[in-house]
Amino acid sequence: MTSYYISRVSIAVGMGAIAWMAGSPWWAGLAIAVAVGGLFLWAPHSGRYTVQPAKGAAPLRCDERGRQIMLVAARNALLASSLALAGGMIYAALAEITTMPVSLLGLPLGIATASYIASDLWLRHS
Repeated sequence: MTSYYISRVSIAVGMGAIAWMAGSPWWAGLAIAVAVGGLFLWAPHSGRYTVQPAKGAAPLRCDERGRQIMLVAARNALLASSLALAGGMIYAALAEITTMPVSLLGLPLGIATASYIASDLWLRHS
């Protein structure tokens, strides 16, 4: 597991450095590195993965139940985003809106993300 932690800390530091070099303040780069590092440290203890220390730098594996949960959550997210997009198109047609800003496509994406997270959490705790 030591090689896992060393590789993930280097990835977290690299992501923070990239954010800093891209123009973010130094404290934002540090916050990104700490947050990503924290997620990498949390992952082996989260219960989402089986840990196989013999695999070296990549010891985390999904079991069959985890894969099924991810598939169902992804299906739910696709369905939610499709319904949101269809609802927006129907509304635009009924209101006779001929142009819509592209930024409105963020709404179905946000709905899909929220749906995926909610489905994943619900299925993992049931």
